[in-house]
Amino acid sequence: MKTRMRCTVYPGQFSAEYAVVVQANSGQTFSLFAPRRLVMCDQTPTGNDGEEGWLSVEVLREENGTYLVKLPRHTLENGQFLTVSASQLQAVPELETTPQLQ
Repeated sequence: MKTRMRCTVYPGQFSAEYAVVVQANSGQTFSLFAPRRLVMCDQTPTGNDGEEGWLSVEVLREENGTYLVKLPRHTLENGQFLTVSASQLQAVPELETTPQLQ
């Protein structure tokens, strides 16, 4: 299921990416570099002041209100998978498909 996860967004090393910090259900934080197209934030982050935003993730499983998500890239400290709570997620509405003309 396509979903967004709450994150803090910073400028990346390159113009096509952001540095993103996410928090696991345990409270531990992890950082990764994500393509800009996978990150939503109201303002473009500048300097050391992070902006609140949303990172596109894939939900793999849910159990008792805890979700296993797959991040778009590996974190610097860990792997590509995190467990998070429902309050950290926002569902992405599916685009309506229009019938193809023949």
